[in-house]
Amino acid sequence: MKKIEITQLSWEELQKRFDNQDILLKDILKNLEQKSPSEFLTRQQAAKLLNVDLSTIWNWSKQKKIQPLGIGGRILFRRSDIDKYMEEL
Repeated sequence: MKKIEITQLSWEELQKRFDNQDILLKDILKNLEQKSPSEFLTRQQAAKLLNVDLSTIWNWSKQKKIQPLGIGGRILFRRSDIDKYMEEL
C-alpha cells in the first residue's frame, strides 16, 4: 500500500492528487469538502448573524438555547450550534 502524506494542500491540489484513484476516495473528498470545520463566533458575530441584540444572545445563553464556550478568556459560540438552534425556530 502506498503511503501519501498530505500537508498544507488546497482542496484543488488534493483533488488533483486523487483524480486517478478509485471512486471511493473521490467520495471521501466530496464529503470532507461539504463538512466545514467548526467555525467559532464571538457574541457580536452571533448577534449579527442572527440579527438580534447582544442581550438576546446573553439571554439565550442563560436559557441554554445556545451553548457558549469559554476559550482563552473569551466567550465563543460554535456556528453549527447556532445553525441548529435556528432550524429549531
